[in-house]
Amino acid sequence: MIKEKSIKLNLNAKTIQHYWILGYSGTTNEEIIVKVDDLTKGSHIKITAIYDICGTENKIPYKSYLNNLKKYNYYSCHKCCLNKKEKTWLKNIGVSHPAKSKEIRKKTEKTNIKKCGSRWYILTDEFLNNDEIKKKKRNTRIRNGYDIPDSKLTDWEIYKKKVRYETNKNKNELSENWDGYDYYDGDYIKDNYIKYKPRNPEYPSIDHKISIKYGFDNNITPKTISKIENLCITKTKINCSKRAKNETK
Repeated sequence: MIKEKSIKLNLNAKTIQHYWILGYSGTTNEEIIVKVDDLTKGSHIKITAIYDICGTENKIPYKSYLNNLKKYNYYSCHKCCLNKKEKTWLKNIGVSHPAKSKEIRKKTEKTNIKKCGSRWYILTDEFLNNDEIKKKKRNTRIRNGYDIPDSKLTDWEIYKKKVRYETNKNKNELSENWDGYDYYDGDYIKDNYIKYKPRNPEYPSIDHKISIKYGFDNNITPKTISKIENLCITKTKINCSKRAKNETK
């Protein structure tokens, strides 16, 4: 839907005849008021478009507004347009998203294996170790409000962030070599992954034997604090009670 009923524009040599035929009068470069419905289909005049689903407003060229209406005759934003996409996918491939099609998934996996040696490109070393891709992903998270730029973080917050990043690198190796027993009290807690939900006091969590706070205060690098030798698995409640203390075993 368009908010304005009429709009001002300057006549030019390309469009003046169009408006004369519709009954408007004026000369080249003269400003006139016309009904929005009388604008040319290729007009770049900006109108206030109202998204039909979410109701928010957006200033866009009239031409772009008409293009948006073409398929399903309603105006949608980037988020709301998923509804249009689903209709198109259902019509063309019979499912509401390509990922739901076994045939398409198999074809995609086959192509990925041929091109990059993995079912999914995001799992390849080329993707995971690409600094440019990491930077783009980070900037996207910041832009969408899911991350905070380092310039707005304290030295302590930056240090913790780096430790989490380095720790995640060793997470799989730690889990694979873990015997299932709590490092501190010796209880068997491997089944607690199934019995409890994350953040439950009994849920297994990764602890740094030499604490992150101690590492920060003593200028120990995040990489050193996050080494596999300094990691262990314990109950969340023990991890929380330990806080900034070092290994108490």
